[in-house]
Amino acid sequence: MPELPGEVKLCLFRIAQEAISNAVKHGHVRRIDVFLRRQEDCFSFQVRDDGIGFDLARPAEGLGSASMRERLDSLACDWR
Repeated sequence: MPELPGEVKLCLFRIAQEAISNAVKHGHVRRIDVFLRRQEDCFSFQVRDDGIGFDLARPAEGLGSASMRERLDSLACDWR
């Protein structure tokens, strides 16, 4: 299986960085886990924490979530 391209690695790093920053600033976390699992032709990326969470129905106040979504959407191209 080929290595992820540099731009994909950087994008995933920035998303993780933003998610961790948000959890620390707003979630009162004690633990954060970041998972990147790669299977044949796809991968899953997950950031989990033990913080207080947030309401998905409520509009986000900052740009963090939108920024992460834009970065993720930029990966929609075929990088395999």
